[in-house]
Amino acid sequence: MNDKQRIRDAFKNSLLKRNGINLLRLKLNNCNSEFIENELTKLLTAAPIYCPECGGKMIGKFNSKTGEKFLGCSNFSSLDCKHSKLIDYKII
Repeated sequence: MNDKQRIRDAFKNSLLKRNGINLLRLKLNNCNSEFIENELTKLLTAAPIYCPECGGKMIGKFNSKTGEKFLGCSNFSSLDCKHSKLIDYKII
């Protein structure tokens, strides 16, 4: 990697960090779907996402009946907020 590429990458990384965007970087030798799904799940659950209905924090959940991962409002029990959102990403 030359100096121009390093400067470009440093600039790009600073913009992403400043705007709260996490970039998933993968090496070609460990790009199986299970690894990618685990890394994406970590990134998606690390950044706080807030409920559009009550402002509570959305937290990662797992539906044992359907096997789907989703985000549910942390105010589900205290404020009876039932807002949820499927974790909808695709591995291509």
